[in-house]
Amino acid sequence: MQPICRSYHQIQQFTADAAHELRTPLAASRATLEVALQTPRISEAESRMTLQTLERQNLRLSQLVQDLLLLSRMDVEESIQKYQVCCLNDIISDVIEEYSGLVIASDISLISKIVNHSVYVSGDEE
Repeated sequence: MQPICRSYHQIQQFTADAAHELRTPLAASRATLEVALQTPRISEAESRMTLQTLERQNLRLSQLVQDLLLLSRMDVEESIQKYQVCCLNDIISDVIEEYSGLVIASDISLISKIVNHSVYVSGDEE
């Protein structure tokens, strides 16, 4: 029974983690839309920025769904790692931009301190 119980708990944890990963870009998209819709007059530049943020969040959701589908087809023994050189400065900037709608809607401040030179690591940018 113990292996079955452990397996069940692992499935529960995976499901909770997957739901959290899907909820993050959805929440950022929703907050971005709410802020845009509540703004009485929105400029063309602001509209374009909002659409670009929504596009990135949709791409992120699409990638997450693709990853879940890949996992459903993979054998447990196989492991595919897609490590590449990633710029942490760009990733941090993207995260700040993606959550800017949530920050504005929550009336909080979000501060990042990025070094002047680019920092690269090997990893999965997603």
